Amino acid sequence: MKLYRFFKEKPYTLLSAYWFIQILWYQIALKVSIFGNEVIMIPFNSIDNLIPFCEWFIIPYVLWYPFILCVNVYLARKGEKQEYMYLALMTIIGMVICMGGNTIFPTEIIRDENLIENLGRSNILTKFTAFIYSCDNPPRLVFPSMHVYGSVVLAAAMLKCKAAKLWMNIASVTLSVLICLSTMFIKQHSVIDFASALLLFTVLHIGYILVLKIKDRKSLKEKGVR
Repeated sequence: MKLYRFFKEKPYTLLSAYWFIQILWYQIALKVSIFGNEVIMIPFNSIDNLIPFCEWFIIPYVLWYPFILCVNVYLARKGEKQEYMYLALMTIIGMVICMGGNTIFPTEIIRDENLIENLGRSNILTKFTAFIYSCDNPPRLVFPSMHVYGSVVLAAAMLKCKAAKLWMNIASVTLSVLICLSTMFIKQHSVIDFASALLLFTVLHIGYILVLKIKDRKSLKEKGVR
């Protein structure tokens, strides 16, 4: 009953249900080439080769999932409607673009299959990274990086939330930066995937702000006429 009342008061928060569509879409696109196009292979470039593998980054990499949950729940409960709508719309539009592109033109990163074995060291983090590799082998649907895009949106949404305390903003930005870096340090993505995700966020963020300004001007003109 409490949950029903909550969604009745804030029906816009149901937009978070898009994540169920995202998960299903992602799993289908991984296994089925819907349009029959060949996979576009993305090799590691000279900049990627300068970035060493670091198993410690597997920790922020997997924290992406609880980060999504925590920010969505917090903004749904404490944020204003406009603040939550920024999170929801930026997430949905960006993820649809990422998934749409990868559904039509699937991408895959070319990673050394024996990377973990050739490290010359073994610990709980390298073993955990190997487990993540086994769940995502080969790493597909990588361009742009949804890990990077999603992390930046989450941090930006927290910064926009008036109810968020300073430590929350610092924590969200720090975690977002670490998650973005983790995609390259554990070799799940290339610098190209990273940069394209930041570019996508920048374009959509500016677009979102411009749309809001246009809407505000229209509403002001309408009030002036009245």
